[in-house]
Amino acid sequence: MIKASVPAAYNMIRTLGIPVAKQVNILEKSKEHQKTCLLNTARRMFSRNKLLHRIMTKFSKCQVTPVKRAPFDFLIRVPDDRRILGGIASSRETGLNRRVDEILSISKVVSAHPVLITEGEQYRKKEMPCVSDEEVARMNGPEDLIARVT
Repeated sequence: MIKASVPAAYNMIRTLGIPVAKQVNILEKSKEHQKTCLLNTARRMFSRNKLLHRIMTKFSKCQVTPVKRAPFDFLIRVPDDRRILGGIASSRETGLNRRVDEILSISKVVSAHPVLITEGEQYRKKEMPCVSDEEVARMNGPEDLIARVT
């Protein structure tokens, strides 16, 4: 297989009259890039889904949208036109600094408040507000999270 640029592929299609490029879904992870153990991935997804479920039930008054295949894990829309862009991080997660940078830059673009929810220990780098899972369990509603984030 030969890699070509998009304009070169279109020129070849126009010249040859047959499709020469294969469509690629950039959002789909290839099987070749599965570098982690299946059990570690399952454990991470279970803990992430458990925290995401807790967030969705705690903040059911607001519109909570879980997101897959993005650096952030959920988006909360509060009735007074505020948005909270949040990520859930485990203690064993690799590449957390890069993910935090992406969440911060996306939140600046969409004018949202970023938050990182962690399992136990706090993330102390950057200007990212960090909330532990115990703090989320003690929160009574979306007002507590908004007060913590802003």
